[in-house]
Amino acid sequence: MINSNSMSGFTYIYESGDDYFNIKGSLDFTKFNYNEIGKINQKTNPLSYFTIKKSLTIEKLTKKLEKDGYKCSKK
Repeated sequence: MINSNSMSGFTYIYESGDDYFNIKGSLDFTKFNYNEIGKINQKTNPLSYFTIKKSLTIEKLTKKLEKDGYKCSKK
């Protein structure tokens, strides 16, 4: 399991084999510490596959990912 900078709210689980690499991610927006996130230069030290900022909502992220071809679901 990979946790981005040991920050709450970010969980990534990866699997790898001889010919594949798979990452499953989970983000809990309610656990994000936006004050700490704001101190990080996400261009040089990305926290995720997209920029995390206080104005990013689950709805906005879902819309962006679906536009990019991902299928999103709520658990």
